[in-house]
Parts: sequence; C-alpha cells; structure tokens
Amino acid sequence: MIFVVKFFCSWLFPPGCIVLLLLFTAFRLARKGRSKAWCPVLAAGLLLWGLSLRPVAGLLVRPLEASFAEPPQAQALKEALASGRTIAVPWDVIVVLGAGAVLGVPDFGSLDQTSGIMAKSLLLAARLHRATGLPVAVAGGRVFGDSACEADIAVRQLAELGVPRDKLLAEGQSRTTVENARNMRPLLAAHGFQRPLLIAAALHAPRAELAFRREGLSCTVWPASFRFPARTAFSAVQDLTPQAACLEDSASALKEYLGAFALRRGLQ
Repeated sequence: MIFVVKFFCSWLFPPGCIVLLLLFTAFRLARKGRSKAWCPVLAAGLLLWGLSLRPVAGLLVRPLEASFAEPPQAQALKEALASGRTIAVPWDVIVVLGAGAVLGVPDFGSLDQTSGIMAKSLLLAARLHRATGLPVAVAGGRVFGDSACEADIAVRQLAELGVPRDKLLAEGQSRTTVENARNMRPLLAAHGFQRPLLIAAALHAPRAELAFRREGLSCTVWPASFRFPARTAFSAVQDLTPQAACLEDSASALKEYLGAFALRRGLQ
C-alpha cells in the first residue's frame, strides 16, 4: 500500500503535477488542431519528466561522482582515527570548498549554518585532521547579500568539532569555484603549503580539481557528500515517476558539465 501512495503522491506534487499539466495541455492543443503549438509544450513536459527520473539523473551524476576515489591512505587513516593516533601522509594541508550556507538560523547556540553538502565535507575534514594533525583551510565567502560567509561558519563548526583554532585558515572572499582556487593559492603559499588535499562534493570534484590545477595547485582530491548510490534496483515508484530530488540532481550535474566546459575553454 505504501508504494501505491508514494506512486500517486509523485504525480500530485511538483514536478509531477507540472509534467501532467504540460502533457494534458499538449493533448488538448493537438485535439483542437492548433497547428504545431502542442509540440513545444509536449517537448517541455517530456524533458521535465525525463530530467526528474532516477535513471536519467543517474546517467548524469554517476560519471562525475566516479571521477575520483578515496586516496589509498583511506583505510590507514580510518584505523589511525579509531586508535587515537596520527600518521604521516603525503599532504601538508586539508582544503575544504564552500558549498552554501543559511543565514540567521540557529546552530548549536550560534547563528548561521553551512549547507548539508558542506557539513559532510567538514565532518570528513575533522576526521582527517584528527588522524593526521594537518591544518584545515576553508574557502567560501558570502555569495549573495542575504547569505552567510561560508568560511567563517565552517571555522566555528570545525573548532567545535575539536580542530584547534591555530590549525584553521579561512578564505572568506570567494563566491565561485574559480575564485575559491584563485584566492586559495596565495593563502596556501603564504603559509608554505604545497601539497593540498582537496575535499569537495563528489559531484563537484572534477570541476574543482580543474580550477585548482589551472591555478597551478596540484591537489589530491578526496570526494565527499555523494548524491547518488553506486547501484540501484529497479523500482516503478522511483524509476518511472518524477522526483524533485532527481530533478535537482540532474540540474546540478548539468551545471557541472557546463562549468567544466567553460573552464576548459577559458570562459571563466
């Protein structure tokens, strides 16, 4: 019964209801013989439906998220974290990219939160710091007037997770991935860091690595905050009905492909 309810709910709420409206409008226009006016309406409905399906989102997202794997030191670092010791690694600093923040909301006695995507990256950074003792540098500023400074929030949260303040660096002026890399380069150079470990959302990691490489920063990438499972079993509810989360995944993946194309062509 629960799957029947979920199936119909998928069509009652956006984007499902919008897909139905577009398809119904295209059908009515075709029935009335309105020339070819129904064609773009039908195309819009099918495109929205397609981008909202889990198989389509998977085709767009998985290649990006599979671009980088955990470094080979991952298991040793996990064991070091579990035993409370630190181990030597080939990096000299951990770099975390901003991924959004929410202004003015409560956060453990403070105000402002990082996004869920960025929070997962910060959790990974805190774990890696405990296993390595490396400093953590965070990039990310205030993107819009009503948003918060990502780096400032991240530094507070990392300190609350046990990273010493003297091990934290913040670059709070950048608003884009290109600016993240451009502004992080002089900050790392000023502290003598040359071998950064770059933590970025798995979907965003290929474009982030490309931006850092263009700035002359050779990074080891550690992907975090995966959006899509590596494998899925067929489900009529999840694979045939429009899902808002899948539409967001598709849109985010398309943004990454376009952004990487612009970087390679020197348009950013």
